[in-house]
Amino acid sequence: MNSTLQYYRGIVQQLRAEVDSINSLFEHQGIKGSGNETALRDLLTKFIPKRYGIGTGIVIDRHGNQSRQCDIIIYDKQLYPSILSLTSVHFFPVDIVYAVIEVKTTLKSDSAKEARENIASVRHLNFVKDHFTGTEAHNGSLSFMDYAPSPPLGFVFAYNSDTQQFETFKNWFIPDNQNISLSPTMIGCLDQGLLVFQDSADHTIWTHPSQKAQLKGLMFFVEDSSSTPGTPIKLDQPQDFYEANCSVYPVKKQKEMYIPVDQGRVLLFFLTFLHEIISRKQINPSISFVNEYLADLRYWYEV
Repeated sequence: MNSTLQYYRGIVQQLRAEVDSINSLFEHQGIKGSGNETALRDLLTKFIPKRYGIGTGIVIDRHGNQSRQCDIIIYDKQLYPSILSLTSVHFFPVDIVYAVIEVKTTLKSDSAKEARENIASVRHLNFVKDHFTGTEAHNGSLSFMDYAPSPPLGFVFAYNSDTQQFETFKNWFIPDNQNISLSPTMIGCLDQGLLVFQDSADHTIWTHPSQKAQLKGLMFFVEDSSSTPGTPIKLDQPQDFYEANCSVYPVKKQKEMYIPVDQGRVLLFFLTFLHEIISRKQINPSISFVNEYLADLRYWYEV
């Protein structure tokens, strides 16, 4: 077995054990949700590079507009103005936010709608659209690069879903063509797989959904060790779980097939795709919190 996959299967087991413990101990849905968000936030803190900050709170723009409460916010740690973290609710300027993540314990039609709306509330914010020039090292020399600012990325992560049909899961996130730019960048559900926006021509994963991209489903199946490598285990009858090699896998239906889902690979690729996608997003290093966010307060007597 691939050692990386084995490692991530172990992480899934630890993550699920923590989530199951939280859900069994507490009846209050808010406490359950907060605990499950913390579990993923702690995992992300260990996974992504230290230059990224991981927080929770509300994203704001320079005009005073606010997003809804965001479960997880990935931001530029060096540019974050500490003055915004002096209360229990933290504010994050949209211009230094890489991404927000909505966390769901059990994904349903209504919670998928809520996640889309929460992410759209961040994408609606007014970020500074001025282009900026930066330098990039290449083969020992510096080259000047022109960067175009963009809104924060949006991700959805769920531990479970309440449907056995992969197509139902996918249909929850098929965007309205008029609002496709506000759609989540990527959706991950441990017992289903991933949904990403891909270019139909070269399969590039788009960081910001557009009319040229299509929503694609990626279902990570458990391999049939008795067959050709890359062949999924296919079950004849519907069942909730499949046991093999001391592991338990959720079973989902794709077309007429019942397929065990490899949650370790779902988590592995959610994290690696997340890392790759946020690394493409550029934050303007010269953004000024004083000039952009405190402009209306800059009145004084010079003496």
